[in-house]
Formats: sequence, C-alpha cells, structure tokens
Amino acid sequence: MVVKDDELFVEELANQRVFIMDKENYKLISMKKFPISSMGIKIDISEENKLAYTIFPEKGKTGQAWVELEVGKTKTSKEFFSQEGKIRMSDQIRLGCFCKKNHLWSLGRFLLKLELLNDDGEVEKQFDLKQYEPLKRAFDTLLVKRRNIPDFESNRISQNIVTSLDCFDNKLLVGFTDLVGLDRSNVRHLLLFSSDEQGINLEKILRLKTGNEDELFHFQSVKYNPKTSLLYAQGLESNRIYVFPVNL
Repeated sequence: MVVKDDELFVEELANQRVFIMDKENYKLISMKKFPISSMGIKIDISEENKLAYTIFPEKGKTGQAWVELEVGKTKTSKEFFSQEGKIRMSDQIRLGCFCKKNHLWSLGRFLLKLELLNDDGEVEKQFDLKQYEPLKRAFDTLLVKRRNIPDFESNRISQNIVTSLDCFDNKLLVGFTDLVGLDRSNVRHLLLFSSDEQGINLEKILRLKTGNEDELFHFQSVKYNPKTSLLYAQGLESNRIYVFPVNL
C-alpha cells in the first residue's frame, strides 16, 4: 500500500489489481488491473501518477514495470541482472521507488546493484552497493551461510540482503538484513544515501531500537515523512508498526 495526496493505492495480489481509495473514508474511487503480472513485492507512485512494481518481463528474468495510470501506458526495464553462476530467480528480484524528480530507482534484494532507470527503461546510472562495508559484510556472510547450512532454503534465515527501499527528495533509505557482528537484538539498521549528478553518498547509518527480538533483524517496509520527521517501519513478524522521530 502507498499513499499519494488524498488517495490510497492498495495492491491485491491474488486478482492482480490495484484499488484506488479515498484516504479519509476508504471509499473506492477506481480499480486498475496490472497490465503485466505483479510479483507482489513492492509498489510505488510517482508525482506524475506512475505506478511502479516488480515483474517477470521474460522467462528467467525479473525487472520493473511502471504504468501511467491516467492513460494506461506501460513500460518496463530493458536491462537485467546477469545469470552467470548459481543465481536463483529470487536472487534477481528488485525493489523500485520514485525520487522527487520522478526518476525510478531499482535495487536488487540480493544482487546489490542500485540502478537509475530512464523513461525508456534503460539504465542511466548503476552503483554496486557492496562497496559500502555494512552491505558487503552482510552479503559475504549470507553466502557463507548458504554454503554451510544444509537446510538453508527452509531455514528462517532471511534469503536476501535488502529488505526495503524508500525514496524522498534526493534521498534513498535502504533497509537490510543485519546478519553479523555484535548482538543486534532489539536493534535494526537502515542506510541513508543521497544522490546528485556525481553519484551517490552514504550519509548516515540509522540504529533504531525496537524492543523486540523476533524479527530476524530487519523491517519488512519503511516510509519516511520529511514534513513531520517521522519514520514508519513495519515489523516482519510482530505485526507492529514502529514510529521513530528522526531528522533526515
């Protein structure tokens, strides 16, 4: 679900559609079918009413689609992650979000490539987030666990690194699975990046205390409101919404 102005956009995965509702009284305004099947991972809305979501555009590939809701025009990403080696389909899944200039950012949940897509779905810029120590450490640790834990696929350990992506102004807020290091009980970490013409910069590492130990050390989704300086985070297993006062 995402909020834009006075409307709620709610995805219904089973019937592959989005309900557009009044934010105040929850009355249905309209309903839109996905022109290309959604994977139900994440949706986002741009200022220009473009709806972005994750898809399987071709066999063996994952990408982003975005629909111009006013006219029904659909576009998809044109470039895909390499399938060299033992890269599973689930490893290629990407999250998408729009920044203030309506640029679509795409970030792999396991393959840590951050990409800026243009209106034609081509990659304008690409950054490997493994250059940042917290994500590199989590990535390497997950690979070790995959090799050494016999029942890894059925284990409760998270299968991906990146768990959430939020964009506001020229900022990107990345949630990730904190797999290593000191005792992380009751603490979740988020990375705040800024973007400009030169590239991206890691501005801040947020350390957020939840008081709960049962969420595999990450949030399922986050959303920051720059007007109120409040960050909202959805717990993975506790069915709780956490609200943190942070100045980003």
